[in-house]
Amino acid sequence: MAEVDYVFKVLVLGDSSVGKSSLIKRFHSNLFDQRLPTTIGVDFFIHDLEVDGKKVKVLYSFRAFSSVHVPINLKAHLQTLFNF
Repeated sequence: MAEVDYVFKVLVLGDSSVGKSSLIKRFHSNLFDQRLPTTIGVDFFIHDLEVDGKKVKVLYSFRAFSSVHVPINLKAHLQTLFNF
């Protein structure tokens, strides 16, 4: 794996069908699909780019939450997703 100068982990949370996947897909590949299927569970994208000569890796994770599905211990859930 190539060395990177910076790694950013971005977690996108929101209600179902509000455009989280569409937003990330647009940034990642500059594509927009009006018929993008609903994400079930958690989805991930990895985006490598160069900014001012620095190699940057952005790890995106997104998940729909409703008040019924918010984990009791959100910190533990985030630690599981991002291994920190």
